Amino acid sequence: SEFPSANEDKTLVDDCESGSEKELSITDDRG
Repeated sequence: SEFPSANEDKTLVDDCESGSEKELSITDDRG
């Protein structure tokens, strides 16, 4: 599966809200 599971996606969102630039970068790569 190329797309993250609902649980994994929620974790990425939580990290982004925490101000994690690393997670934001990963999200941009997936976008």
